[in-house]
Amino acid sequence: MARRSTCEDIGAKAAHGMSEQELTAYCVKCKGMRPIQDAAPVHMSNGRPATRGVCPACGTGLFKIGATPAHASLVKPEATTKKRVDKETRKQGNKEADAAPSRPAAPTSPSPSAPLTQDVQAYCVKCKAMRPMKDGRAIFMANGRPAAEGVCAECGTRLFRIGATADHVGLPQPDVETGKQGNKGARKQGNKETRKQSCPQYPISNI
Repeated sequence: MARRSTCEDIGAKAAHGMSEQELTAYCVKCKGMRPIQDAAPVHMSNGRPATRGVCPACGTGLFKIGATPAHASLVKPEATTKKRVDKETRKQGNKEADAAPSRPAAPTSPSPSAPLTQDVQAYCVKCKAMRPMKDGRAIFMANGRPAAEGVCAECGTRLFRIGATADHVGLPQPDVETGKQGNKGARKQGNKETRKQSCPQYPISNI
C-alpha cells in the first residue's frame, strides 16, 4: 500500500508538472539550490507566474519566478494598476497646482543703497587682478556690514568688496536680526551658571 500511494503521489505531481526534482530554488538559509517541496503555482501581483513552496532541509519558504505546466490550468489574474493610477493622480495634482493662482510674495524692505561717486577697486576672479568697479553701488550686507558691488570694467564679471566707502556716510544702516546672537549669548550665560553650580568655590581655611 505504501508503494502504491507513493506511485500515485509521483503520478499526481507529474500530471501537474510540479515535480520536486525539476523545480529548484535558492534557499537563503541553506545558501544553496534546493528542490521546492509542496510546490504550488501562483501568480504575482503584476500577473507574472511563479512557484511557491518550502525547503525540504530547513523549511524556509522558497519562491521561483517562471511559468510551469501547472500554470496552464490556472486563470491568470488581472495585473493591478495601482502604481499607474497613483502616477496619474500625481500628474493631475501637479496640473491643478500649476493652474492654481500663486500666493503673492511677502513684501520685503529693500536694503538701502546708493551709487558710488568715487572709484572703488576690487579683485576680479576672471582677470585675476584688481579692477575698477563699473556701475558700482554702496550697499549693506545682511549682517549690517557695509560693502560695495558692481561689475568689472574689462570683462563684466560681478565684483564685490567688503568695507565702508565715502558713499556710506549718508545711508541709513539697516536693522540687523540678532536672533542667533541672542541665542548664543543665552547659551554662554547658561553654561557659566552651570559651571558655577557644578564647581562651587569652597573657602580656603588658614592653616
